[in-house]
Amino acid sequence: MRRLLLASLLTLTVPAFAEPLAPGAALPSIQLKDQHDKMHTVPADTSLLIFAVEKAPSDMVNEVLMARPKDFLATRQAVFIADISEMPSFVTSMFALPKMRERPYPVLLGYEAADTSFMPRRKGTVTLIHLKDGAVTSVDYVTEAAALNQALDLR
Repeated sequence: MRRLLLASLLTLTVPAFAEPLAPGAALPSIQLKDQHDKMHTVPADTSLLIFAVEKAPSDMVNEVLMARPKDFLATRQAVFIADISEMPSFVTSMFALPKMRERPYPVLLGYEAADTSFMPRRKGTVTLIHLKDGAVTSVDYVTEAAALNQALDLR
């Protein structure tokens, strides 16, 4: 009986999002650590969330952002979130995080699947979630650096 009660209480503290973010949805409070283990809260005035799950889309985002000034995301009210929950912990600690720490911009990391479960995603794409006044206005998926650059330049 105690185990059942404890399990019930623990599930109440974990945020659950039934549906991925879609136009009209309010942006939930998002708190994630970056590649330097620093906790970040996504600001309420964020206008663009850039989200990647797989290596190739993440690499494309990083290639595009490395060509920009280091404060580009902040000046454009944009945030980059990477879901690394499927990455083996050995790979994360030995290879991915050291490489990410070389980047001059924050990469917010979803270490657990639940951290980013509310983010819309499609295989092989970067998700762009456009926001205004804390609400989702549109969701786009890009597969090419040119399309990502164009979306960033419109900010």
